[in-house]
Amino acid sequence: MRLVVSCLVAASLGCHTEHPVSEQQSAHPAPPVRSVSTDPVELVSAELLCLTDAYPSAGETVLGLHLSIEPGWHLYWRGANDTGLPLAVDWLLPPGVEVGPLQWPVPERYVSTGDLLDHVFFDELTLLATLRIPAALSVDELTVAAQLDWLVCAEACLPGERTVELSLPVRAAGAATHPGPGAALLEAALAVQPAGAPADLVVDWSVDQLRLTVPGAQGLVFYPRDDCLPLDDLIATGETTGDTLLLSRDLRMHGGTRLRGILSVRDGPGARVHSHRIDIAPPDDPP
Repeated sequence: MRLVVSCLVAASLGCHTEHPVSEQQSAHPAPPVRSVSTDPVELVSAELLCLTDAYPSAGETVLGLHLSIEPGWHLYWRGANDTGLPLAVDWLLPPGVEVGPLQWPVPERYVSTGDLLDHVFFDELTLLATLRIPAALSVDELTVAAQLDWLVCAEACLPGERTVELSLPVRAAGAATHPGPGAALLEAALAVQPAGAPADLVVDWSVDQLRLTVPGAQGLVFYPRDDCLPLDDLIATGETTGDTLLLSRDLRMHGGTRLRGILSVRDGPGARVHSHRIDIAPPDDPP
C-alpha cells in the first residue's frame, strides 16, 4: 500500500467544508465532523462480486468491486483531482487468469473550500472488470482476490486497505450459469457505464481552448481523467447548460496530449443524462 503518500496527502489536506455547487455538482450537505482517529476500515466496506455463479472455463465473466462508504465521506475517481488519491486495485490471481481494465462509473464534481475541485463518489462505488479463464486451467474451484488501497475523506483524509476474495466453482465452457453473488447490483452498474463518444460530437481545437459541441444538448459536463491534457479553471468551465462546452487549456502544465475523460450530455430539461467515454487526439497527431 502507498501508505507514505496517502498519509502525506491526508496531512496536507486538513479540513474540507463543501460550499454551494450547481445542480450537476454534488448536492450533499456538509459532512459531519469526524475524529481523525476513526478506523478507516469502518468508514469503507468492500466486497468482491461476480455476475455469474461460477467462473467459466475458457470463457469470460464480469467481476465487481463494491464499496460502501460511510455517509459524509467520499472516495476519489481516477480523474484530474486537486486533492486526494483514487482507489488502487492490485489483483491476486492464479497463473493464467487475467482481469481486464477497471471500468469506473461517472463521478460527482465536488468543490471544497479554497476552490478545490475533485471528482468523487459518495455512499457507494462499484467498479467492473472482465475476468478471463484460460482453457488450460483445469480446476474445480477458483479463488480470485484483490488488494484495495484507498483514501477516504471528509474533514480529514484517512488511508485504508482491505483484501477481498471470492471463491466459486469452475464450469466447463458452454455450461449453463446462473446469476452470481451481487448479480443485480452488477447489472445495474453495467447499465450506467459510459458509452462511446456521441456520434454528433464536434471538437474544435485551438492553442488555448477546446470547444465541445453536441447539437441540441441542454447541458454538458466534462470529467477529465488523470491522463487528460492539462485543463485550467474546470470549476468555471467544466460544465454548461447549453450545447457547447468551452474548455481552457493550461499551457503552464505538462501532461497528456489527448482529451480523455467522461462527457455527460443532458438532452433537455429534466431529461436523462447520457454519459460517454472521450479519448480524442489533437488534429495534428499522427494516426
